[in-house]
Amino acid sequence: MGIETEYGSALRLKSGGFSGRDSARYFLSYLWRERRKKFAFLKIFAKHDKDDFWLGTNGGKIYYDDGHIEYASPECSGLKEISLYTSVGDMIMADTLKQLNGRLDAALKGKYSHFFITKNNSDFLRPIDLREAEIDDVNFYGSHENYQVPRRLFPATPYPDKNIFLVFKALAPFLASRVIIHGLGGVIYTNE
Repeated sequence: MGIETEYGSALRLKSGGFSGRDSARYFLSYLWRERRKKFAFLKIFAKHDKDDFWLGTNGGKIYYDDGHIEYASPECSGLKEISLYTSVGDMIMADTLKQLNGRLDAALKGKYSHFFITKNNSDFLRPIDLREAEIDDVNFYGSHENYQVPRRLFPATPYPDKNIFLVFKALAPFLASRVIIHGLGGVIYTNE
């Protein structure tokens, strides 16, 4: 199994507003430029371009995905591993953010004052009633997973609902606990 976590980002201008610049590409470009100096310990290498590169230290991947930064864990054999690699991704993002903000602080003549990054797991600007929203008005990002599940969890029975129950029974404790452990998921306020 593996987890991909999406991160939202923004560049604050010294004037107080936010830049219209593609902040995800700015972040990834910085990480790529400094890969042999400040981030040599990650052993970063790219297959095709600087927006899509692998981490030689853990087999994970950081890349640009439709306007945001994404970290993909390596394929893992268990839930403890996946939990560990999700935390590693968060630490890589936090370390890069710290280095980048230090660079912005040192650049007295630059136009940016601060870089922000957050797990992009819910779109807090979406309408309360999704039925009234245009599909283009709603952004659904998040941490998403893929799983290789043993065949025994899908026995050939005429009752497919029972098969899916076995999967939920096996994964439910993990999915519920990762909201608490890793801060994934979101809460939305409604009038009801």
